[in-house]
Amino acid sequence: MSGTSSGSSELAAGPAGGPVERAVSPIRIVAALIEDGERLLFVRKRGTEWFMQAGGKAEAGETPLETLTRELREEIGYELRPGEATLIDHFTAPAVNEPGCQVEGAIYHLPLDRHALQSGALVLQPGGEIAEMRWVTPEQSRHLRLAPLSAQWLVPWAEKRFRLNSSPPQ
Repeated sequence: MSGTSSGSSELAAGPAGGPVERAVSPIRIVAALIEDGERLLFVRKRGTEWFMQAGGKAEAGETPLETLTRELREEIGYELRPGEATLIDHFTAPAVNEPGCQVEGAIYHLPLDRHALQSGALVLQPGGEIAEMRWVTPEQSRHLRLAPLSAQWLVPWAEKRFRLNSSPPQ
């Protein structure tokens, strides 16, 4: 399932002062769909009401996995190990914090051990620009104000994965 769409546009002043539409480049991000087999982790950045996946924009010269590693360390205190996250796909949706823009995300799947989280052997803490973290089931996520990329693409992906993993063998 690939969620792509064309870039957005905005109006600018044309030669006679009339509006001219110009293309706006998508905001490229790398993020992780973090789950524990039953729940998804959502984060909310300071200054916004929207919940989304941990991640962010690449710094100059970073590969997507380098960006993801840095962002997870900064935002939730998680040290990503090589080979631990796998690319789900690239998805595009409206950006929530930059009106009129699209966000294009390389989204990685990161399953974490539920028992390690529950026992305290694995502790995630909000850091950097993160004001809040919430672990919720896909059903409970419907009660959060989710960023479009999360709501349109990632929650449905997780729901399908959870259904497949809980189905009795045929």
